[in-house]
Amino acid sequence: MLRESNIPFAGEGGHIGSTGLKILIVDDDNISRKILSRNLVGYGHRAVTAKNGQEGVELFERENPDLVIMDIMMPVMDGYEATRIIKEKAGGSFIPVICLTVMEDEEGLAKCIEAGADDFLSKPVTPTILNAKIDSMMRIRGLYNTVNAQKDALGVMCDEKDREMAFAEKIHSQIVYRGSMEEPTVRYWISPMAIFSGDLLLMDRSPSGHLHVLMGDFTGHGLSAAMGAIPASEIFYTMTGRECSINEIAMELNRKLKGLLPSNIFLAAVLVRMDSARCAATVWSGAVPDIFIVEREGGLKKRIKSRNLPLGVVDNDMLGSTVEVTGLADGDRLCVFSDGVTEAVRPDGEMFGEERLEECLNQNRGGLLLEEVKAAVDTFCEGQSRKDDVTMVEIICDGNASALPCATTSSIRVESDQCEWQMVVELEPNKRRDVDPVPMIMDVLMQDDGLVQHKENLFLIISELFTNALDHGVLGMDGSLKQTVEGMIQYFSEREKALASLETGAIRIEIKHTTHQNESVFMVGVEDSGPGFDYRREGASLSETGSMGGRGLQLVRSLCKEIVFQGRGNKVEASYTFNV
Repeated sequence: MLRESNIPFAGEGGHIGSTGLKILIVDDDNISRKILSRNLVGYGHRAVTAKNGQEGVELFERENPDLVIMDIMMPVMDGYEATRIIKEKAGGSFIPVICLTVMEDEEGLAKCIEAGADDFLSKPVTPTILNAKIDSMMRIRGLYNTVNAQKDALGVMCDEKDREMAFAEKIHSQIVYRGSMEEPTVRYWISPMAIFSGDLLLMDRSPSGHLHVLMGDFTGHGLSAAMGAIPASEIFYTMTGRECSINEIAMELNRKLKGLLPSNIFLAAVLVRMDSARCAATVWSGAVPDIFIVEREGGLKKRIKSRNLPLGVVDNDMLGSTVEVTGLADGDRLCVFSDGVTEAVRPDGEMFGEERLEECLNQNRGGLLLEEVKAAVDTFCEGQSRKDDVTMVEIICDGNASALPCATTSSIRVESDQCEWQMVVELEPNKRRDVDPVPMIMDVLMQDDGLVQHKENLFLIISELFTNALDHGVLGMDGSLKQTVEGMIQYFSEREKALASLETGAIRIEIKHTTHQNESVFMVGVEDSGPGFDYRREGASLSETGSMGGRGLQLVRSLCKEIVFQGRGNKVEASYTFNV
C-alpha cells in the first residue's frame, strides 16, 4: 500500500536564509561590538549586544537569537562558560555559536570546542568572512532542522506502526491460539524475537480426550513468518476436533502451506498425540531438533530423531509419513525444543548445541526442567542477544489427568425438534486405506443441533465400533498384544503394515435416528466381512478392565442403553438414548 509521507527531504523547507537574522553579539570591547553590529546590519541582520557572558546568557533567554557571536576573554563570565550555558538552554534547537579567538591560540580553540562552539572567527574580523561564516552556519541549521523534522515524522510513523502491529498481533493471537493453552500436563516457555513469533505452539484435545500438540518453527521470524500460523492453526484445530491422526494433520498442513507460502518460507514441525491412559505417545516430526523423553525422577530415557521433511516444501507423496509410537511410564516427560535453543550463541560465536542440551536434561532430577534449560542457555550466552525465536515444550504423561470420559445419558437433556433419518456408509479396501469415515460422519451429525451436546459420546461410540470392526474383523489384529506397553507399540506397528497391504474386506456403517415419545434413540450398526468372534463370552465390566486394551467396547456399553452382537459376531448394533 502506498502512503503519503509528511517527511521533508533534505534541503526542502529546512534551510533558513541568512538574511533578516537576529544575532547576539557578546563582547566586552565596546568598539568591537559597534563594528560587528554595523557589519551585520549592513547585511540585513538585526544585532543584539551584551558586554559580558552573564549578560549574554540573559539576553539569549529573552531575545531567542538565531546565532551567537561570542568573545572568549570577558569579565564576570568568560565566553567558555557562557557558551556551555547557552548550548544547554538551547536544548534540542540548533543555535550556532561562533567564537572570537586568536588563531594562534590552539589551547583556546580546543576549549571552545569542548564548550560547544560551532565555528571560529579570528580578530580582527573581516566582514566578508563573517558573512560567509553566518551563511555556512545557517545552511547547517537548515539541515539540522530538516533531519529533526524527519526524525519526528518517523517517530509518529513508528508509533502508528507499533500500534497497528500490536492490534494485528492481538487479532492474530485470537485466531491462532483459540484452543486450550492451559493444559495441566503441558509446560512451555516462548521467547519471540519480535512482536510476531516465527515459532508456533498449538494444543487441543480430540473428542476422545487425546492431547494433540503442534510445535512449529517457520523460517525467519516476525510478521512474514507468523502469517503461516493462521491457516496452520485452522487446520490443526479442525482436524483435531474431527479425531484425525497426526499423520493426516501433517499431510493436510503440508498441502495447504505448500500452496500458500512463498518458496523461501516453510515450517519445521513436530506433532504429538499423547495417550496418557495407555502410556503411549505418537510422534510425527519434520526437520526439527531431536525430541527427548526424560524420566519422572530425572535422566534422559530416549531421543527421537526427525524422520520427515519440513512442511510446505514438497508434495505429500515426497513429504514422508513416518510416525513413531513410543511407550512411556507415568510421569515421563516428552520435551520438544525449537532450534533457537541449540543455536543460541555466545560472544565468540560458539553455539549451545544438542550435546549441552542433552547434558542439561540428563542432570535434571525431576525439578523445573524448562527453567534449568533456560538458565543454562542464558549462562552460556553471557548476555549475547538471541538471533532467533525460542520455544521449549514439556508434555507430561499423567494417567490421572486423562481418564476416558464416561458420561451418563441421563445427565444431558436438550430441547429441540427431532427428526427421523438414517445414513449408510460402505467402505471397500481401497477406500479404507485412504479414508477415515468417522470425522466425515461426525460432520454430518453435527448439522443436527440436537446432537451437538452429545458430540463426545457419539464420537466414542462410532469410533470404537468402527475401530473394533477394522482391527479385529478386517485386519485380524491380535488384541492380546495391548496388555503391555511393548505390546501396544508392536500392535500399532503391525496395524500400520496390515492397513497398507489391505486387499480384501469391507465395512458397512448404518446410523438411524428416531424419536419415541420423549426419548430420542440414536442407533449405530457396524458390520464387517471378517470371521467374527465369540461375542457370547461374558466380558469384564469397565471398572474391572485394568489393562491397556479391551476398554473400548466396555466404554461403549457404559454409554449405551443396549449393545447387541449378531451373526458370527461381525455385526453389532448399539443404541444411545437421551431425553428430548
